Amino acid sequence: MKKQYWWVVILLIIVLLAGCSGKRELVAAPAEPVSKMPTLVEEEPKEAVTTQELMPTRTPPPFCEDPRVMAFVEVFIWAIENEDADSLGNTITNRGGLNIRLEWWNTNVYFSKEEAVQLFEDGTVHDWGIADGSGAPVQGTFVTISAP
Repeated sequence: MKKQYWWVVILLIIVLLAGCSGKRELVAAPAEPVSKMPTLVEEEPKEAVTTQELMPTRTPPPFCEDPRVMAFVEVFIWAIENEDADSLGNTITNRGGLNIRLEWWNTNVYFSKEEAVQLFEDGTVHDWGIADGSGAPVQGTFVTISAP
């Protein structure tokens, strides 16, 4: 029992020496004496700051202004809204397929191009993750999940 005790003491000393062996930086004293902290009652009301003043103005990247991108997005949205499999198939590549996510925290449901053009008729039930609020599992076909 005494041997175990000495190992603990030796390890404690080594840890303390290792922690104390680093360089120390001196903290300079404040140039001015610390005055009494103001309270909400002593301060005069300040003018409200808008979000626009806090956040810098950003210009959209050139990608967002490319008319080809906007045309692609419009065709894709139109194909989904009108359940047009041919138009949808024209917007999906063989390499990328189509990834759909029900909510940002859920995983993607992947469809190959061949599967994507059948989305509106396909009866395959997919696991879409969990529902917002309830945490219940969301399962169903693309049509049942995407229907408003």
